[in-house]
Amino acid sequence: MKITASELRPEAFSPFGTILSSAHQLQSSPESESPVVSANYGTATKIVGLSKAVNDFDHAPSGQRATVNWHIFRCKKAIGNIKDAQTSSVYNLKVLEKHPYSTQTFMPMGRLPSEVCFLVIVALGGDEGPDPSTLAAFTCTGAQAVTYGVGVWHAPMVVIDGVIDFGVLVAENGVPAEECVEVDFLAEIEYAI
Repeated sequence: MKITASELRPEAFSPFGTILSSAHQLQSSPESESPVVSANYGTATKIVGLSKAVNDFDHAPSGQRATVNWHIFRCKKAIGNIKDAQTSSVYNLKVLEKHPYSTQTFMPMGRLPSEVCFLVIVALGGDEGPDPSTLAAFTCTGAQAVTYGVGVWHAPMVVIDGVIDFGVLVAENGVPAEECVEVDFLAEIEYAI
């Protein structure tokens, strides 16, 4: 299976989750679900309600209570999985994962806002696994964070070049089988640099 990554845009990503990006939300229409208000006594603009953090572990079989945690993931380019070309590259996808009871937000840190620096790869599906017909991939900049919806299949973070620290927000209950489910999934993701 081979697909081509497109530029991350709220409309295209909406089946899989939400984007946190002031560039997108400040350009949105007045009907947007995320209103813009003044904050910090006029020294800031607050974009309200961009992304919900969901902790659905009340429905997990173990009944084990979860907490919402911030982590830092230091991610590097996947050596051997990315084939460089002059104008585009190919990432060899090998696995997809999902978090059945939690959203998961990845926020890049320390990269230029205009720099295309990582890929987001997602698919819909249920307990039976990801639906290959819904596989999508997006190129993302240093100014874009994503929240995967509860149960959305996604690749581990794919850094295009160098190293990126991601702030990660996720609910966890200490039961590995309830926190994350992984499946083998082979695909080639072509993306423009």
